[in-house]
Amino acid sequence: MARLFNGSNEYLELDSTPVTAAPLTIVARFYQDDVSTWANRCIAGVFDLSSPSNWFVLKTKIDGAGNYIRADTRSSSGWQEVASTAQFSGNTWHHAAAVFASSTSRTVYLDGGNSATNTTSVTPSGIDRISIARLGDSSPGNYMSGRVAEVAMYNAALSADEIASLARGFSPLLIRTQNLVGYWPLIRD
Repeated sequence: MARLFNGSNEYLELDSTPVTAAPLTIVARFYQDDVSTWANRCIAGVFDLSSPSNWFVLKTKIDGAGNYIRADTRSSSGWQEVASTAQFSGNTWHHAAAVFASSTSRTVYLDGGNSATNTTSVTPSGIDRISIARLGDSSPGNYMSGRVAEVAMYNAALSADEIASLARGFSPLLIRTQNLVGYWPLIRD
């Protein structure tokens, strides 16, 4: 079971966040049901609710290049994202993770591996909202179409081994518990 989102107006949101800057890690399980349309779909992230340009996001991106997981960082002075080295399949459960180690390091993982890193400097500010299943900035959009479960946030950069353990099914409650600042199982609608 997981929380089902309709892709147009369903999401979960809280106008406060226990993590406002790097380092931070966002992890989740997802099952995207619409991969036929070019789209960005937010899995989870933290945002500046009064600005359209400050965030740390874990998302899917479907375009002519394929279906990839992305770690996306944006500030008023720039934007950078990095894509997984493998594609995800629609209508299939996957594990995704975005590790924002610093303003110059963001790494994305698909199913515990298939990672890639981007090192261009971007420093979001004013982060004050957690959103699941949509970009929760001042111009909300990019709603998730499908299911999301086991969303967790850490105020640390998890290691590749820790991400792999989560992808194998370990609960976020068992991984680096001293840095776990948010956990939303979403096991029921």
